[in-house]
Amino acid sequence: MSLKAQIQSDVSIFLNTDEMAEIVLYNGAQISAIVDYGEDMGAGNAFSSDGQAAKARVYVAAADVQDPQQGDTIVIHGGTWTVARKTLSDGVMHLLECTANESPW
Repeated sequence: MSLKAQIQSDVSIFLNTDEMAEIVLYNGAQISAIVDYGEDMGAGNAFSSDGQAAKARVYVAAADVQDPQQGDTIVIHGGTWTVARKTLSDGVMHLLECTANESPW
């Protein structure tokens, strides 16, 4: 088995909802994703109220989201997140940096 084939088969393990992933809505489509929430009120240009993360990293399969774009929306546990940028991609998985609850007030 080639390395690329092995990585592709591993994606199904990582994105298994019985293991590490959860179901989210990406631009209205239901997909599996791994969500890594950032720190509350972390340094940078995002703001949130106490107890809410304003940043998250979301891992998705490239087969589920072929061309992620800035401004795409991801609904996670009822909260809406916006894709700020695709930070990494190996053609099998994408790492997306997302923001929510941005407001300076």
